[in-house]
Amino acid sequence: MTRTRTGLAVLALSVSLSLPSVACGPPELPACFPASSAVPADESEGGFSRTTLKWEIDKMAALVDVPDSDAPPSEVFLNAQRDMRTEFYQDAAKGFLHVVRGDTSDGKKIRYFAQYDLAMMLFRLRYFEEARRVFRMIAEDHKHPRTNEADAWMQRKTCTG
Repeated sequence: MTRTRTGLAVLALSVSLSLPSVACGPPELPACFPASSAVPADESEGGFSRTTLKWEIDKMAALVDVPDSDAPPSEVFLNAQRDMRTEFYQDAAKGFLHVVRGDTSDGKKIRYFAQYDLAMMLFRLRYFEEARRVFRMIAEDHKHPRTNEADAWMQRKTCTG
């Protein structure tokens, strides 16, 4: 019995050493913000209008007047989280934007989390300037549950080259 387990362990080790390594999960995020010259998806491809997105981000400061709620998260929020985990970033961003905007019955805490997740999705979708604006907004709000994470994003420099 011991001989079989040892033989299998040696076989498994030799197979794993001979196979090329494959990264699992989403690609690592760069340690800096890429140059703002990056081009996100066009509106016709499911992306956002930069003008509309700027206006939506400007309205996010109104989250201070949102009432607290103990209600469970809305389906929109849960679907956006699922889309984020499965790398459907455009769908996730649109769902999080609906939550932050107040189109759902979500309370302040859920909307705060959606705001941070929206910033992450904007970054993934190459809306770097817009993502930085949302992260800055979160980092400056010391009552926000994701202030520390947003502050870490704000510490990132702009990538060169």
